Amino acid sequence: MTLRYLRNGAIAIVIAGGLPVGLAYAQQRDGGLLPPGQSGIVTVAGCLMPGDQIRGAAGQKFVLANLHTGIDSVAEETCTADPDATAIRLDQPGTNRLANAMLGRWVEVSGRLEKEESTSGRHLRELDVKSARLLPVVIPRQAVAAPAPEPPAFEAAVAEVIAEPAPVATSGQEPLPKTASPVPLAGLLGLFACAGGFVLRSVRQRLG
Repeated sequence: MTLRYLRNGAIAIVIAGGLPVGLAYAQQRDGGLLPPGQSGIVTVAGCLMPGDQIRGAAGQKFVLANLHTGIDSVAEETCTADPDATAIRLDQPGTNRLANAMLGRWVEVSGRLEKEESTSGRHLRELDVKSARLLPVVIPRQAVAAPAPEPPAFEAAVAEVIAEPAPVATSGQEPLPKTASPVPLAGLLGLFACAGGFVLRSVRQRLG
């Protein structure tokens, strides 16, 4: 009898300890959108994936994985998700706002997030879709790289070319050195003057 009471008490302790663990795991999987016991309208973005690729989807057709809130655009058009990524199951009561063409794309979904009823943490929370849209892709502009400064050697070579005077075109003959002097010409003129004086003197003596 005592053993049975001890066994039942141990089972109760295990169940009581597993309950908060399961709820904490469930809230971790939904990215902490709402407390497990609370239901409400949420807007969340994520990667739309088939249910068979995410653990805990329980055969659901569409699952929203890699959950984010407060984003209006993404840098890449396509996306992927790990089996244990943060995720929620998507239900479309009475409408078909989601389509297979949106799989593997970033999608923003608004709707009512249901309470977490599972205590095991093996199933994903469900969101009843009210509206859905593909997130626009905005590619960030890359900063234009500044031109690299020219090396000092190149600048010095350019300065040397500019400073050097351009050669003057010639006829192909080397210019002659200036070696002539006016002194011999003056002596030659003096010699002619003296000779002329002697000739005039001789003529005058003959006539006289």
